[in-house]
Amino acid sequence: VFTKNGEKYKWKITKMSASNVAFEEVKQLDLGLTKNPKKLVAASSEKYSDLSPKITADGKVIYFTRDINNIDKAMFCEKQEDGSWSEAKMLPSPINLNGKNVSITSVGIDGFTVYTTGYRTKHGLHDKKEGVSRTTLGPDGYEAFVPYEIKKYVNDGKYRTFFLSADRQFLIVGIQGKVNHGQQDLYVCFLVEKKKNKGYYTEPLNLGTTVNTAEIGRAHV
Repeated sequence: VFTKNGEKYKWKITKMSASNVAFEEVKQLDLGLTKNPKKLVAASSEKYSDLSPKITADGKVIYFTRDINNIDKAMFCEKQEDGSWSEAKMLPSPINLNGKNVSITSVGIDGFTVYTTGYRTKHGLHDKKEGVSRTTLGPDGYEAFVPYEIKKYVNDGKYRTFFLSADRQFLIVGIQGKVNHGQQDLYVCFLVEKKKNKGYYTEPLNLGTTVNTAEIGRAHV
């Protein structure tokens, strides 16, 4: 599912490789959302902007991004026994770093593994590499990050959005890249694993004019 200029669409990938992507016809989508959605009062903030929610497979934890004084912070809230949600809490280090943007791109099936934007190692965020990084909550807190670089990543725009598939095999990014049909397009990157905890994502491949249009707007996944 993706949005462009406020409209929601869906597609089904029928063929995908590092050099070609084919789709069924892209269709405008009615998500069938309730007309009167309820705000997560405890988790929401009147002071800051909250965005990009990710929920665990068991529906018990929501991760999201909060813009705090122009710095994106990774937050979470937990479902209580009575069905309500806890107040939002900031995720601890090494996920949130002082003065650095971070956003959760995906949550593992186990509910304890999260993937964040940025190429992160035990030494911190690498400013000259772009990618996603994995960390798992263990008995002593979150483990050191395992980074996956996106090769030949270029974004000439101010914004970006990431979506990582549940099996980690492909990463969809909304960026203003090398081959753009509009202001911001959707691209796909493929996972190449060399050995355990070692790998990278291929150069972003534009999803083409079936998905991307010449109309100016931002693409979100």
